[in-house]
Amino acid sequence: MLDGGQRKSARDVIARELVCNCLIHREFVSPHIARITIDGEGIRTSNASRALFAGPVTLESLDPTPKNPIIANLFTQMGRSEELGSGTRSLYKFSRLYTGRDPVLEDGDQFTAFVPVPPVMASMVGNEDDREAAKETERSGVVGGSRRSRTRAEVESAVDDLIARYGFFPASAVCERVTSVGERTVRRYLSDVVKESKLVSAPTRQVYDLSGRQLGRQPRW
Repeated sequence: MLDGGQRKSARDVIARELVCNCLIHREFVSPHIARITIDGEGIRTSNASRALFAGPVTLESLDPTPKNPIIANLFTQMGRSEELGSGTRSLYKFSRLYTGRDPVLEDGDQFTAFVPVPPVMASMVGNEDDREAAKETERSGVVGGSRRSRTRAEVESAVDDLIARYGFFPASAVCERVTSVGERTVRRYLSDVVKESKLVSAPTRQVYDLSGRQLGRQPRW
């Protein structure tokens, strides 16, 4: 869009102002970690602040106060910031132009900011999430489509197949078939199946693979 005769990207301006605010106005002695989160709803930031008042920050209540004057001056010298308070005004301006809504800014022990995505993008993201969830459920064949349910189903399927083929199996045989998670996770699921009395763990004994190769002493299932 055009701003004073210059072509600017509203998204770039919004992201720059949010990131610069986290760096310029952060209270660096606080252990609180500065965060920038981008999701389907928008972009939000959170960082420790040294505020003179707590509450929403609006254009009407804006009272620019330098929190870290030396850092702010450095950013000004680099051309990354202008006069005090210009970032908030710019954020309101471009958020309205890009999303049709005001940003949500709140100061206190932590300064939080949120700029939503445009309505048309929000609807696109929602539709995409719905389609992806439906595909995932169809692929997994498990109600809910959660990763935990899918992994448990993979383990149980491998167990059923090994029991049907050989009558017993070492845990390593299931680990070789279920590669989406680590060996410890597979063994944890096997233990759960044993606790549910769906599987019996036999005493530890010498185990060989189908080619006769010695696998070591492992529990049989």
